[in-house]
Amino acid sequence: MDAIQGYEKKLSALSTIIRLWGNPPAVPAERVVWLASSATDKKTGLEVRVLGKKEQLAGLWRELQRKRKHQPAPDTTIDVTTIEPYTPQVRTIPPIGSDLASDYSSPHRE
Repeated sequence: MDAIQGYEKKLSALSTIIRLWGNPPAVPAERVVWLASSATDKKTGLEVRVLGKKEQLAGLWRELQRKRKHQPAPDTTIDVTTIEPYTPQVRTIPPIGSDLASDYSSPHRE
């Protein structure tokens, strides 16, 4: 994951979120296959969720049980790559009448 320099520490909470409510890729993939199947033909307006309230509570319950039993947390570390923030280069416009001012004059003015 990429993070702008100075924001890396804010991503540490994402590791907890992944542990609580993350799913293996097969879970949403199964839902997509079901949506693409004939089981959903002529059904419009379907609202499908992989992570509903029941799954959220179950993830929280699992985490509480893990902590109660003093079990180690699964590895959910995130590999963060730091990116330098963008700093635009600002060109200063020379004062009117200087030799460099002609470089900034409009070609449409006479």
